[in-house]
Amino acid sequence: LSPALAERLLRRNRDGGRLLNLYGPSETIAATMHEVGAADLLRARIPVGRPLAGRDVLVLSDEGKPVPLNQCGEIWIHSLDMADGYAFSPASEQQRFAALPDRASGQAGRYRTGDLGRWLSDGVLDIVGRRDTQVKLNGVRIELEAIEATLMAAPGVRACIAAL
Repeated sequence: LSPALAERLLRRNRDGGRLLNLYGPSETIAATMHEVGAADLLRARIPVGRPLAGRDVLVLSDEGKPVPLNQCGEIWIHSLDMADGYAFSPASEQQRFAALPDRASGQAGRYRTGDLGRWLSDGVLDIVGRRDTQVKLNGVRIELEAIEATLMAAPGVRACIAAL
């Protein structure tokens, strides 16, 4: 949610409704929530908030250790409604679904989102980017490497770059 869109939505709100920014990949549905207020419009990005009930959200270093406040790391999520894996992609499943135990329940199973984020000093999660080149277009995940591979297979193509 961009600050510009949040501002437009807050300006349109005449009936006292709330503007909520939710975050979560398809594998875990919504994992965090932040109620957007006027003060958020001064931020570079609207934060995605705090974990919802039944969710455990960590920001971890490449070594799998929690990073300090305001430090960037990869977001890992455990939730009660998390997918079990990918039916037709065991390689992706092994990469994304890890046996890192959940802190609250002790049960194994976390989802490695590929999103980069940081905990801000006010306790909310800020998304800062992606670890890989995956993008979403109209809600569909696209791997830019897959587009490049398809283009490279076309006759007469010697080089290409896919970007969004």
